[in-house]
Amino acid sequence: MSIRKSLIAIAAMALATMGLASSAMAATDGVIRDVTNNEIVPLNHETRFKGWARFGSGSGGTKCHSESVAKATVSNGTTGTASFVVPSVAACTSEIPGCTLTSVEVTNSPYHLTVTPNDFDVTGNIVIHNKYKGTFCFFPEITVEFSSITLKPFNTTNPHSATNTNNKLGNTAAAGEAIAGVEISGKGTSPQVGALEAEGELEITGADLCTWKIAAS
Repeated sequence: MSIRKSLIAIAAMALATMGLASSAMAATDGVIRDVTNNEIVPLNHETRFKGWARFGSGSGGTKCHSESVAKATVSNGTTGTASFVVPSVAACTSEIPGCTLTSVEVTNSPYHLTVTPNDFDVTGNIVIHNKYKGTFCFFPEITVEFSSITLKPFNTTNPHSATNTNNKLGNTAAAGEAIAGVEISGKGTSPQVGALEAEGELEITGADLCTWKIAAS
């Protein structure tokens, strides 16, 4: 076989391998479906959440009542956007000694949301600016930054109490189970205080509560 034919054969094999890999990757995607009729979530449908979120480290952080909206942006129900807001600074708690929170600014929202077989991945330049005051406050402003945050679905089995929710959140939902809300988790950083984590719980509000599930695409 000539060198040219060998190169063509190698290229063909590489393309075939890439095709197989792409198919395998596509097969691992999740999709949002109705738990009753199995229909895919409608394009542009918005699901609203409320609950709490905390950003910080073991030594201190900020916890706030929080709200989010997930929007389906493709017709196959596999991707969308996720927004995040803190509706009231008065409903926040500063765990930083000597510092009182005065404002929270979430930038670059909404973010990209991808459905996996088990959870939701939120990715993008996720930046939150927290401003503080206080005579002995060494941090007038703390910026928290994340490149990704994971939202793990909850079912309603053994529901527990969660601030700013109707206490419908239970255990981690398996694929195919109705979703009552999500657990927030992620690792980020801050120019002022270094490594930190995101945590929280958001409950679905209104008629969407326990209406949707993650299924195979």
